[in-house]
Amino acid sequence: MSGTLTLRELNNMHRLFWQEQNELRDRRVTDPTLRQSMLTELQGYQTRGVISRYQESVEAILEKFDRARRSTLAEQASRAGRAPKADALQKYIVALVSERPGLTEHELLARLEQDQGRELVQDIEDGAIYFTQPDGSEIGRTKKAPLTGLKDRLSRAKKQINSR
Repeated sequence: MSGTLTLRELNNMHRLFWQEQNELRDRRVTDPTLRQSMLTELQGYQTRGVISRYQESVEAILEKFDRARRSTLAEQASRAGRAPKADALQKYIVALVSERPGLTEHELLARLEQDQGRELVQDIEDGAIYFTQPDGSEIGRTKKAPLTGLKDRLSRAKKQINSR
C-alpha cells in the first residue's frame, strides 16, 4: 500500500464527514441562542453585501458561536466556584450578631470603637475602619472598609444568622 486513497475510500470519508457535520448542524440549529446568532451573522453578510464566496458556511457559523458559548460557560463555571469569602471584620460582625441579634448599626459602630486598638480593629478614622486580615503571617495584613458599608455588613450578618 502506497498510502494513496482510492476514489471509493475518499468518497466514503467525505460522506462520513458530512453526515457528522449535518448531525451537528441540525443539533445546533435547535438551540435558540445559536440559531439567533447564526441568523444575525447571515443578515450581517446580507447588509454588508458580502458575496457568497467570502461568507462562512452555516456549519462554520454555528460551530464558531457554539465554541464561544462553551468557552463563556466554562469561564462562568470556574468563577462560580469561587464565592467571595467573608473577611475578618465580617466574621467578627457575624459573631457579634449571633450574641445579640437585635444589634443596630449605631451599637455596632460603638462596639467597634470600643475594640479599637485591640486585635482586630486597628483604627476608625476618615470614614473607614482599618482592621487586620489574617494572611498567614505573624502580623496579618491591614485592610480598609468604608463606614458607609457597615449597614450592609450588619444586614448580611443578620441574614446569615437567620438562615441557620
